[in-house]
Amino acid sequence: MTHTEDELDCLYGLRAPFDFAILESPSNLTLLEQGDPIELLPMGYTACGSLLLLGLDPDIEGSILIKFPSDQNAFEIADGIESFFDLLSVDEE
Repeated sequence: MTHTEDELDCLYGLRAPFDFAILESPSNLTLLEQGDPIELLPMGYTACGSLLLLGLDPDIEGSILIKFPSDQNAFEIADGIESFFDLLSVDEE
């Protein structure tokens, strides 16, 4: 499966029914070595193991980024949650 064929596997949320799926859980906050304040919040992952991140830094606040397992950098894929959900929608033609 290539990056273009990847799919959403897990999306964390507020008040999730399981501890591992809570957006702000301590285990999610320790996935990245970060300073204080936190600049990126893990918000889920893909079937290929890419990490989905929510930008908290003022320069990227609200942006959704993806970090591929083979890369040190994260790349912006949406400028907000609505744009991110648009990426997930499927065009049925």
